[in-house]
Amino acid sequence: MHSAAARKRARERARGAPAAGQAESSRVAKQSKKVQAAILKLRIDARGVQLLVPTSAESLLNGLLTRRTSPEPLPSEMEKYGQCAYSGLPARYRDPLTGMRYGSLEAFKQLRSEHAPCVTLTASQ
Repeated sequence: MHSAAARKRARERARGAPAAGQAESSRVAKQSKKVQAAILKLRIDARGVQLLVPTSAESLLNGLLTRRTSPEPLPSEMEKYGQCAYSGLPARYRDPLTGMRYGSLEAFKQLRSEHAPCVTLTASQ
C-alpha cells in the first residue's frame, strides 16, 4: 500500500509541521524581507524629489550620498536672457535682422530705427 515515507509525510502534514519544501520557502521569504528592508525608495511630489534610505542601508551607503535639502535655484530672467541695452529690461526677444536682443516694443522700434539702411534721394533733372 503506502510506503513508510509517505505515511510520515502525511503525519507531518496533519500535525502542521512544515515539510522540507515549505521550510525552504519560508527561509527565502525571510531573506526577501531583509532585502526589501534595504531597498532605496524615490518619492516624487510637488515639493521635489526625495530619496528615502532605510536605516539598515545607511551604513552601506555612508559617504556615497550627500544630503541636500533644496535644489539649486533657477536663474533669474536677467541671468537667462541678458539685459536690453535700450530699456534695461530682461532681453527676452531677438531681432532676426541684427541679431541683437531687446526687451520691449519701444526698444525694438529704437533698434530698427538705428539700424535702418540709409537711403538718399537725389533729384533728377
